[in-house]
Amino acid sequence: RVQLHSDVYFRGLLFLTMPCGPAVTRTAGSGAVGSSNPLVPHIHQAPFFCNMAVFKHLHGTTLAALLSEQTVEEIITVKDSESVDTAIGRMGKARVLALPVIGADGKVSGMIDTLDVIAFMASVAPEGEKLTKEMLQSMEIFGRAVAFETVEKVMNASNANACVAFDEHTPTSGILDLFSQGVHRVPVLSGEKLVGVLSQSSVLRHMEPMIHRGQMKEVAGKTLRELGLGQQPVVTIGPDSKVIDAINQIAKNKISALAICNKAGQLVDNISATDLRGLERDDIPNILEPVGQFFLSHGIKRKPTISTTLDITFSEAMALLVKNSIHRVWIVDGDKPTGVVSLTDICGVLASH
Repeated sequence: RVQLHSDVYFRGLLFLTMPCGPAVTRTAGSGAVGSSNPLVPHIHQAPFFCNMAVFKHLHGTTLAALLSEQTVEEIITVKDSESVDTAIGRMGKARVLALPVIGADGKVSGMIDTLDVIAFMASVAPEGEKLTKEMLQSMEIFGRAVAFETVEKVMNASNANACVAFDEHTPTSGILDLFSQGVHRVPVLSGEKLVGVLSQSSVLRHMEPMIHRGQMKEVAGKTLRELGLGQQPVVTIGPDSKVIDAINQIAKNKISALAICNKAGQLVDNISATDLRGLERDDIPNILEPVGQFFLSHGIKRKPTISTTLDITFSEAMALLVKNSIHRVWIVDGDKPTGVVSLTDICGVLASH
């Protein structure tokens, strides 16, 4: 994980500062563009990127500019020494999916999100079929783990958050590689001060209104089928499945959502990390409930479950995600789910163009 992020970080420092035109040589320590120095891997010459419409646009848009498009009243954080339960409570109260983590030195040390909590819960929970509500109410091993394990031990358990922060003057193209590889969000600094968090959704909201402009319209008009999206297998559960089963499936398959299908295999709903946000220690007994009952009994405000086909265009898929403020659209054949297109998939297409 560290090697991946270091690779992207060095690449960003080097080629993102290059002007369009003839290739130039810039150094970083003892490494130069195009050199064989192992400290600077996979450095590409600037003209290759300057022919890419989306890259050119995002290269001219700083993270500070992207942050200015967001409305955030307060940046909520958590210390790495605080408990997982504290982090869960703050995410639930603020209705956010992630929090920047502050280390003992007062600096940002990473992120913790709902997927990290799910991965942690799945690792410490007893087997679902052996659970009873009375067992969970005793708050033995499982409850104590959630209550007392520190954020430092759980942060990035899902591998969905960057372990580095980015300066606000970094071009947005510098974080697109990470987002296309499944990282969901990154903290942004001004000097050493935390000034915000940018996510895959931030990039999508910025790009959606302008994807039809200039050379970018070439990718905008392609169908999901033509782009090879939405064709991976879907992980499903039934509406009578317990919440603990959903938690285990999300963690096991390293995904952020499950399709909920009836006995005929038809898509009727989904359950995602967003639905499990704010699941605190006192709520642990409720993970034995069926997912349908869990949604109703806890009055969870939910995003719509949107389905479509592989024949819609890339720009239409982007519009669906932005308009409904969702993280994925399900691909169906009739009423049966055959695939899913997520924000990571969208960022992957943007990164490749």
